[in-house]
Amino acid sequence: KNPIVAHVATSNKAAANINGEKLFEAIKAEIAKATADKPYVIGVIQHDETQTGIDRAQGFIDKFVELADADATTKGKYQIVKEVKQGDANQAYVAALEALYEKGIQALFMTNEGVVKQVYDATKSAEGKYDGIVFSGFDAGTKQLTWIKEDGTPKLIGSVAQDSIDMGYQAVMQCINAIEGKEVKDVAIAGQWYNKENL
Repeated sequence: KNPIVAHVATSNKAAANINGEKLFEAIKAEIAKATADKPYVIGVIQHDETQTGIDRAQGFIDKFVELADADATTKGKYQIVKEVKQGDANQAYVAALEALYEKGIQALFMTNEGVVKQVYDATKSAEGKYDGIVFSGFDAGTKQLTWIKEDGTPKLIGSVAQDSIDMGYQAVMQCINAIEGKEVKDVAIAGQWYNKENL
């Protein structure tokens, strides 16, 4: 018999939805200034073609489009372009950043820590080239924390990390329910947004 009675984990789509909400809030006013002929361009770097990468990229896009299309000031004034890479070898994510830069992106969502690390290094070595871009990340790591804390440009406004406390809590609750014969269910955790203010 399969001993697993419940599965508690991060929902990559739900977590990326948070990113879509936060990035939209941050750039909404700038999108409103754009036009259908000259739209505000948002880029996405998807770190691979696994389900994780797909869900994070699509979760972000779905929520962003939902919010932007529901607002009369931004509907029809933006464009989303995406680069998908199979992995981080040979500075693949820097190449993705450059390809999106050539398409005129003004904001960028990065789907994992590996992307953020390479993009951060690229922005530091490019002497202001990417200063006009607003960045948003996923996961947590030293370079992300450093970037978020920094003043100046380009700015990483925040990231979504796995909510480890809630995952642990919900896992214990499902164990208790199983022992006591109560309802046991899978739990999808959305994750936690963090930025300079709540870091």
